[in-house]
Amino acid sequence: MLCFMMLESPEDKSKFEELYCSYRNLMYYIARDILHDDGLAEDAVQEAFCRLVKNFSKIGEVHCNKTKKYIVLIIRSTAIDIYRKQMGREAVLSEEWQMEDESCTVEPVQDRVLQAIYELKPAYADILLMKYVQGLENHEIASLLKKREGTVRVTLSRAKKELEKKLAAWNLLKDRQNRGD
Repeated sequence: MLCFMMLESPEDKSKFEELYCSYRNLMYYIARDILHDDGLAEDAVQEAFCRLVKNFSKIGEVHCNKTKKYIVLIIRSTAIDIYRKQMGREAVLSEEWQMEDESCTVEPVQDRVLQAIYELKPAYADILLMKYVQGLENHEIASLLKKREGTVRVTLSRAKKELEKKLAAWNLLKDRQNRGD
């Protein structure tokens, strides 16, 4: 990793190695959930570590909730950036394909739901992904997030309501666009 070479002191290099060993699997797991591609997930993890090195002064203790939340924020942001770049490329290819063949494709429902989830606040997006994409039980989510199971149930309920509102608003907008309002 070239980013590793940017660190000057042996203490920083040691801290980075500990950070890498402690969080690489979590970061890969999060990126894989967003990107659905092993290679892109690995790219996201590497890019996220480069971002972490650039902001290394913001990282205090390696094994604390604040550091973990910061790392999750960085990997989610990096993976979403890569996802958007990929979607941009696919959109260009799709437009070229549609020019050749004037048929119109319908956006898969799953993609719309995932897009809506990623537009929710991170706490809601994370809990919905853990529950319905990763298939975790409430007690497992509570353990991962270090929260009580009741808190997870309440957050999950609120997240579902926000997701329903977002999807309902999208359908309303789509209907208006289709009618030409």
